[in-house]
Amino acid sequence: MGGAETYVRQLIENLATLPAELLQPFQFRIFISEDSELEHWPVLQNHPNIKLIPTPVDPHKKYRRIWWEQRNFPTLLRGYQLDLMHFPYGTMSLGYSGQSLVTVHDTLRFCFPNRCQVARSGIVPCVIRR
Repeated sequence: MGGAETYVRQLIENLATLPAELLQPFQFRIFISEDSELEHWPVLQNHPNIKLIPTPVDPHKKYRRIWWEQRNFPTLLRGYQLDLMHFPYGTMSLGYSGQSLVTVHDTLRFCFPNRCQVARSGIVPCVIRR
């Protein structure tokens, strides 16, 4: 498990264990793959403020996951009318126009753009402008 996965797991676990009075005004939707082990976490079972939403994405097939996140995920997200969408893995669905927050774990591509193929391709500057 990498650093980003550890971050997400700890974020969810800590969120789920906060006192109920702190979470009272908020509802959290966590989009997971259909085979995610999060569905079996006791701390998330019947949580009044957290709902897990299974999606038909295969997290183990990188390019299919990216394609699905860009093509299908924005439509799914619009159906939930979210106040804020957190994209914790450093990328976001470009077709999603709602309020969003992207956590960037590795900034080397910004510090050394000449050594990063993605930064040179024009994708990074496009996303930053958004």
